Amino acid sequence: MKNTHRIILPGILFLLVLFSENLPPAIAAGDPLPPASTPSPPGQQTDPPFPAIHFAGKWLGGVKSGALIPVEGIDSRLTASSQDLPVNATLFYGLSDHFLLGMALDWFSFATNAPSGNTGSVVTIPLTPAGNIGSFSTIALTPSIEYRFTPLGQWSPYLTAGVGLNLNMYTPSSCPQGASSCKVSPQDALGGRIGGGSDWFITPRVALSMEIAYLFDATTLTTRTSTAGGSTTGYGVVNANTICLLFGVNFKTP
Repeated sequence: MKNTHRIILPGILFLLVLFSENLPPAIAAGDPLPPASTPSPPGQQTDPPFPAIHFAGKWLGGVKSGALIPVEGIDSRLTASSQDLPVNATLFYGLSDHFLLGMALDWFSFATNAPSGNTGSVVTIPLTPAGNIGSFSTIALTPSIEYRFTPLGQWSPYLTAGVGLNLNMYTPSSCPQGASSCKVSPQDALGGRIGGGSDWFITPRVALSMEIAYLFDATTLTTRTSTAGGSTTGYGVVNANTICLLFGVNFKTP
């Protein structure tokens, strides 16, 4: 047993000395162990953080489409229904990372319907007995300003507002009974646009965009109806304020 102790103790001391000589200097001197690093799984790399989104000195342009909701009818006897998808195009320049100045172009069109039981005409639109009587269309050119909130990762929420010009058109689908011709001429008028939305940048230069906008469009119009007995001229007011739900893509210069 004594001989066994004489063999084991020197062996343990030899192993301790050998182990300490193979450790890094900081560990051999008794310093705390450094934190262990977790190796990445084979074939997997850590994604770099998404680059910061900046707008100062950059151009931002895009196109969108979606759905429109007419807020008001043409008058108390007519109703408006969605007919075509709205189209929106924008181009902005970044005055800073928060304020952008530019132009918004919107086009929308909706059908006007007369309720059953109507005959003849009113001062605003010639009416057939019932059903679709034509379509009202607007091209809105709106100088606008955008306020961009501080981006949340790849998201860039914003508010927008502007005042511009509405180019209005009306196309009757039919004329009143007994009329040889009819024409409806809405006036171009001052318009406005307010809205808000958000861009989600899938790359530093390309973003998927969503927006809800309220377009102000109130104007006067003139109707001219020709019959065998002569022509009749009428005047009226159009309230074509519209909500647009828009989805599309934006492109930003580097």
